[in-house]
Amino acid sequence: MASPVALQNDKHRNLKITESGDYARYKDQHLIPIISQDFFTLCAEFPVVFVKDGSGEQFVPVAIMGLREGHNLYCQTEEWKAQVVPVRFNNAPFSMVRVDAKGDQLAVLVDEDSPMLSETEGTPLFKEDGTKSEYLRTENRTSAQDCGANCAD
Repeated sequence: MASPVALQNDKHRNLKITESGDYARYKDQHLIPIISQDFFTLCAEFPVVFVKDGSGEQFVPVAIMGLREGHNLYCQTEEWKAQVVPVRFNNAPFSMVRVDAKGDQLAVLVDEDSPMLSETEGTPLFKEDGTKSEYLRTENRTSAQDCGANCAD
């Protein structure tokens, strides 16, 4: 994510999203961070390893999609070449973070610089009254199911 911020109904009230199966936006990432739901499906197609995060303090699971830094072999064109897709690819431009390291509350982050977001085209994220739209309420949207304190119900 280029510029992740907490999704807020007042700040992002006018945002709309266009969904895309074009994963070329990941073409420069040879290591793709994955979540636990990805382990069993992705390990059949990609090497799954643990690498230290940017701080060097924690290990993060990743799928290796390229041998050279900055070159993802699977995302160079609009055509997806693998049998499985990482969950986060379809959740973009959203991700989730824990609000408190010891708690269970989650917050949804949104990449405000994503080309998938617009104020003029796409499906609204929020209704006019600030409540979640059907898009955010959809059961299969893992990243947007629980907005915690950052989204209105």
